[in-house]
Amino acid sequence: RSTFDGFAIVLAMGGSGKKPSVSFIPNDGSKTLSFDKDVPSPKSKEMDFRNTLNAAQFKLRVMPNKIEGYIKQSPSLAWNECFVVDHAVKVGGYIGFSAWSGTGNPGRVSSDLASLLEVEVSNFDENSIGEDMKDVSMQIQEAYRQMLTDENRHFVDQKSQTEHLTRLLSMLGEHLAVAKPEDDRLLAQIHSLTSRVDTLGADCKTLQTEAHLLLGKDGVQTQGDGVMSLKQEIVGLRRALVKDTATQRQKLDAVHKNVAEVREHHTKAKSGLSFSVLAKQTEALEKTVTSRGRQMSWMMVVMIIAVLGIGALMYNRMYYYEKKHFI
Repeated sequence: RSTFDGFAIVLAMGGSGKKPSVSFIPNDGSKTLSFDKDVPSPKSKEMDFRNTLNAAQFKLRVMPNKIEGYIKQSPSLAWNECFVVDHAVKVGGYIGFSAWSGTGNPGRVSSDLASLLEVEVSNFDENSIGEDMKDVSMQIQEAYRQMLTDENRHFVDQKSQTEHLTRLLSMLGEHLAVAKPEDDRLLAQIHSLTSRVDTLGADCKTLQTEAHLLLGKDGVQTQGDGVMSLKQEIVGLRRALVKDTATQRQKLDAVHKNVAEVREHHTKAKSGLSFSVLAKQTEALEKTVTSRGRQMSWMMVVMIIAVLGIGALMYNRMYYYEKKHFI
């Protein structure tokens, strides 16, 4: 557009020497600009940005009262200053791109190829939100916008710091509460996709085995050979099943035998014969204990008498020796 309200950065061939240059061109919407007359601007800077080995990069830094422009011919090179202009920037607006490579003449060098490979926008204003947070609610956006204001970013005392941290924790808690159902849904979808992929892998392996059985691994096997191979596989599977069945039958027979023995012992334990045998054994044990008790009592009496007798004899002998020596 020849009439616009804002500023433009023009990278073009211009001037008397037709050299590549970078121009800063402002407009307040009241003037009609012309490429032939207004490009390059009086304060333009010559910069060779054409046909570089690597993609050239341009950096534009916009501040409320200043605009800076830098360019470099390769990502590994240093930034070269193109312009630093004092210019008041209005709030709002948009970023636009336009290109015109010209018309080539027959039999001469073709026009330049202009390609826009990448655009990156960064917000350096700590007091404003650079873009809408579409994945959170408006309440969280407003709380975050209020925390970025000057009165909420400079703390007077620990109380204001605590209040700011409390608001931040509350905002994070609300975001987690809102985002958790979506995270759970995504996790469920991932689990479902994982299960489907596993099922697909198992089906692919089965299909591969079937194809090898019917066609062979080299793909040249005849149908008869495939049928014969399939029969052999079925016979081998049947043998394995028969062998496993016999083994399982033996294990089941052993289990039945053990169960029958346990049941028999349990039946005998419940019968009256077992209780009578147990009563007789208890009676015999009581008699044995009583007899042993009597024997121990008599032995104790005998030992006491023997100790008394031995004590009397020792007393008489000591009395005899004392009487003999002192008399």
